[in-house]
Amino acid sequence: MPYQARGGASPYGISFHEPRDRSPRLSASFYSRDLETGWVSGPMSWEKISDSVFLIRGCMPEKPFKNAPSSNCYVASDEEHVVVFDTGLGPETRKRTLELVRGLAEKNKKLIVLNSHGHTDHCGNNDIVKETSESFSQTLLLIHENEIANLDVTKFLRSTLQSMAEEFDPFILLPSSARGGLLPLAKTLSRRRALSMIANRIKRTLGPLETSIDIAEPLVASEAQPITQGGVTFEGWPLGRLQVFVTSGHSPGSLSLYHPDEKVLLTSDLTWPLNPVTPEGSIADIVLNLKRVSRMAELDLVETMGEGHWHDALKVGVHRGDEVLKRLNRLINRHVAVSEATNRAHRELGPATVEEIFNTLKTSEDPIVKESLAWEYPKSWGLLRCAIISNLRDTGCERIRQDGETYYLPKQ
Repeated sequence: MPYQARGGASPYGISFHEPRDRSPRLSASFYSRDLETGWVSGPMSWEKISDSVFLIRGCMPEKPFKNAPSSNCYVASDEEHVVVFDTGLGPETRKRTLELVRGLAEKNKKLIVLNSHGHTDHCGNNDIVKETSESFSQTLLLIHENEIANLDVTKFLRSTLQSMAEEFDPFILLPSSARGGLLPLAKTLSRRRALSMIANRIKRTLGPLETSIDIAEPLVASEAQPITQGGVTFEGWPLGRLQVFVTSGHSPGSLSLYHPDEKVLLTSDLTWPLNPVTPEGSIADIVLNLKRVSRMAELDLVETMGEGHWHDALKVGVHRGDEVLKRLNRLINRHVAVSEATNRAHRELGPATVEEIFNTLKTSEDPIVKESLAWEYPKSWGLLRCAIISNLRDTGCERIRQDGETYYLPKQ
């Protein structure tokens, strides 16, 4: 029977109960700080987006290989739990998240850190679970079972680059300044060693990080239950007063977090405009889940939508009211347009590589395709090539290897 927001317990020992006073209670040492606007001077340290949900803004640098990107982090608090949805990446995000978590800590509360998925910019500060363990009665680090392996950052980077290298030249991920020295060297190495070299270069850019894979507990898909909101059903798990939805597409085990009482939906990278960002994503799943979320918005079940990043140029951040539905519909239209343009290009070309289809899209007059090309990496962390791969796989195109290249055969 679908989960209908009734009393009960989750498999993780977190009780679900009816709403009470939602105002977060702060420790005595925290009272001197302004919870509405944050404590530190300069850029806002955190901000409230609803009665009990806080946002710590991440960053999306224009030069990815000089400054690492960080996701947004969200913190929800009530009388029994502090839930951190993503921990971001980098010392500044870590510092602000720790300040807020410590301010909300009480010995009778549980701390739950929930990673939306295993990409490093969302889970690079997971060790806040360990650092704050003495301030809580219990601490948990949760992530979908399909994502837990990605917490091994070195393996994740190498496997992602390997899957990219089967389809296109992954050296496009390197800045021009690095390509000059690395490309000639890479030509003297095996592909495996060359990809490992790129992975190490990217990892150095990410800086200090700790994903705490040793203590991560998987959310097991077979233990998920149907959760229904307004006739819209997701697979997921109750988490106190919150609900965790499986919203795969950006990655195989991507999650969203919903606060039904406050009508707040945290979508993470489901709503990233250039999806997916690796070959393992699925545009079909993204569109399916965006339509589900859109239906919730139509039913006035989502008043505030918090996305996985903050990027002014791409209009990524927090959306409220009517803008939520407008945002979701724009994203659906974008993904559908890119998929249709990919299919047209593929039919015109016949058997083709991803790069050949990408070069054909570069001549497209479709305004959405043009806009997507203008936002391509490194301006943002999105690769239209990955969207092409996803669409070809979603539509069931046969994939063949010939003369060291990967070709896709158009569907008849």
